[in-house]
Amino acid sequence: MMPLLSVQNLRTYFRTRKGWLKAVDGVSFDLEEGESLGIVGESGCGKTTIALTIMRTLPPNAQVMDGKIVLEGQDTLPIPDQEHRRLRWSKVSMIFQAAMNSLNPVFRVGDQLVDVYINHRKVTKDEARKRVAELFELVGLDKKRMNNYPHEFSGGMKQRTIIAMSLLCHPRLIIADEPTTALDVVVQDQILSEIKDLQQELKFSLIVISHDISVISETCDRAIVMYAGRIFEEADIISTIKDPHNPYTISLMSSFPSISGPIRKLVSIPGAAPNLVNPPPGCLFYPRCPIGKEACAKETPPYVQVADRHSTLCHFPHEANKAGFLQVR
Repeated sequence: MMPLLSVQNLRTYFRTRKGWLKAVDGVSFDLEEGESLGIVGESGCGKTTIALTIMRTLPPNAQVMDGKIVLEGQDTLPIPDQEHRRLRWSKVSMIFQAAMNSLNPVFRVGDQLVDVYINHRKVTKDEARKRVAELFELVGLDKKRMNNYPHEFSGGMKQRTIIAMSLLCHPRLIIADEPTTALDVVVQDQILSEIKDLQQELKFSLIVISHDISVISETCDRAIVMYAGRIFEEADIISTIKDPHNPYTISLMSSFPSISGPIRKLVSIPGAAPNLVNPPPGCLFYPRCPIGKEACAKETPPYVQVADRHSTLCHFPHEANKAGFLQVR
């Protein structure tokens, strides 16, 4: 069965004064119908660049060097911009990272969503207002608030509005980029539960992008761990958290607190990510890796399968897995 989305060997680079910055460098993954996939990693690892490439909303200095983005069997990268605009919001939509700044402050909130729906569905204004009112109630907003301005909404209400906007045209895929940024923990939990409930009710596929593994674990079936523009580990969410086989994934987990299991010291990852304009040879995580060996400094690690639907980019995945959280520093 064909996946809903297939990203194949994607390379998206940014033009800089010092050369091409390899933000996404050979990324491949599939997303099935109704599946939820998390993309996690530290800032600058390429998570958002993947989303912007799928949406084709990259900045002017970005260029897709290679790869395919196959949505419902069609490679969307070669198609003209005008045709791709029709796909946006109708087949794939996005909750942007700066969602709280995505509303125009001088227009009523409901009118902004009505305009989007009319533009994509060519319906009457009354039909559009009816659709927006339905979605307001679906995401937990009083439909009377459609007549309010953005400054009259709290952060959580603005976030729910953007979620409603992403659902307007019944998309098959929604990408949520840091959907709980700048929200307090109570509202974060409400928003994440809302997204998950909506996915189960409306049966759309979901990609959640976050630097916070707890957000991914709460909303996703499967996780991709990214570092320096590449996928370092891919597995179901339980295996990612409890049975990681990559030193970077293990180090990432060791830097997050847990309310279950033995008490352990939180440890930050030393050093900094490599220069992606001129990346070093070998494994990109080697300078920060607690178990790195001579081969890691010289040879690019293979992408190996360690279990069913569980793969990792590492020379010594089983050694890393045995070392575990408490020993890998």
